[in-house]
Amino acid sequence: MSSVGIWCVVSEADYPLLGLTLRNLLEHDGVGVALVVHTGNRRPPDYGALAARYANVREVHRNFGEGYSRSLADGGYDQLSARNFALDLLEDLGVEWVFQFDADDYYNPDVITAIAQLDERFDVVSCSCYTLTSETSFWYEPRLERDVGGRRLLDPHTRIWRSHLAKRFELCPIASKRYANVTRHCGVAFRGHPHWHFQALEGPFHFHLHCLLGKRHTAARTASRELGGPIPPQLSECINELARWKD
Repeated sequence: MSSVGIWCVVSEADYPLLGLTLRNLLEHDGVGVALVVHTGNRRPPDYGALAARYANVREVHRNFGEGYSRSLADGGYDQLSARNFALDLLEDLGVEWVFQFDADDYYNPDVITAIAQLDERFDVVSCSCYTLTSETSFWYEPRLERDVGGRRLLDPHTRIWRSHLAKRFELCPIASKRYANVTRHCGVAFRGHPHWHFQALEGPFHFHLHCLLGKRHTAARTASRELGGPIPPQLSECINELARWKD
């Protein structure tokens, strides 16, 4: 199996959440290493808790400021530099695949198996993203459907690519002009490379939890559909734990 390296940049507030959402991937033997970069002004009180529990976790602290609404000059969070710093470190660890993870994500661990067994001709992996509005429903807007590699995906997120591509995050041309913090919504560009091969994964692998957590844009997630099948048992367990964590 190919070596998959997960990376996540996390604030002090979201570190306990990461311990709930990431652990099912950390237990998969296809994950060679998981790099957690703490980005706040200080280390969280429980810094190192994940590394103490899982042998494949590496934790690093680097101050990249705090707050999306403040400019970098005023101490705002430099998302661009934080993400690229994490990629620099992860690539140095020699993994074959890099896998971006956010604390309010949940991935079915079967995605690691699918990645690790991909043919060498594939460079990039995309899969549908289901923004959960309840344990049985997800946010749905037809305009978010995209064709990827001949397959129709819902709100596809490209978070997984081969390390040798050496991709880095870039400023969003719209957000950098609209917000005081120019690094908001920075992203990795994958267009314009006709020789790269994308693998589209159709299964229910990626679930976004920010609506369930009452985070940003929750009020806009009004159009929902039923999932049409049971969610993975580990996700159901995670949602129940998140409810207790919020309380």
